[in-house]
Amino acid sequence: DRMKLGALQLIALPLVLVFAFAAGCATFVFSSGLDSNPMPNMAITTLGIIWIGLLGSYAALIVSLSNFSIFTADGVSTDVGTDTLFVVALAIVANDVGALFIGSAAGRTPLRAWISPNKTVEGFVGGAVMTVLAMVVVGVSGRSTTWNSTGDLIILGLVVAFTAPLGDLTESMFKRNLDVKDFGTIVKGHGGVLDRFDGFLFTLPATWYLLQILEPFVTK
Repeated sequence: DRMKLGALQLIALPLVLVFAFAAGCATFVFSSGLDSNPMPNMAITTLGIIWIGLLGSYAALIVSLSNFSIFTADGVSTDVGTDTLFVVALAIVANDVGALFIGSAAGRTPLRAWISPNKTVEGFVGGAVMTVLAMVVVGVSGRSTTWNSTGDLIILGLVVAFTAPLGDLTESMFKRNLDVKDFGTIVKGHGGVLDRFDGFLFTLPATWYLLQILEPFVTK
C-alpha cells in the first residue's frame, strides 16, 4: 500500500503543477495585452503554487498514511499519518516557544539582520534545544505510537530545528522585499494567517521523506 501511495505521489504532484502552471499561462494568454504583466505575475503565481501549494500539500500526504494499515513494531497501525502530524506540530510549537523566550532573554547576535533584526542566533539555538528536548520527552514518555524510538525523534527534532526557522525566515524575507508588514489582516498583529503556518512549509516535505528513510514505526 505504501508503495502504491509513493507511486501516486510521483504521478500526482507533477501533474498538479503542470495544470496549475498551464491554467495561469492561459489566463494571461487571453488577457488584453502586455499591460497585464504576464512574466512577473506568472512568476509570483508560480511562487505561490510551489511555496504554499506544493509544500503545504505534504500535510495531506502525511495524513493520508492513516488510510493504510501499516505494520509497526507493536502490530498494525492506522494512525501513522495523524500521529506524525501531531508530533511535527508539537516540535514546531516547541521551536517557536524556545526561540521566542531565549531570543528575548539573551538574544544579541542577529541571525540575518537584513531579513529580521529580531531573529537572533541565540534564539535559533534556544529553539533547537527546546525542539530536541520536546522530542526526547515524547520518546521517553512513549506518547507516540509511530515515532517509538527516542533516537528517531531526536533526528526529527534536528530536522525541524532547521526547517521551521527556514520557513519563518523565508516569509520574512519575502515581506521585507515587498516592503509589507503583514501578508494578511485576518490575524492582526501576527503577520497574517501565513505567519502561523510558515514553519510547516519546509518541515512537512522533510518529514515525509524522513518517514520513508527511517520508517520509525518499525523501530523498537
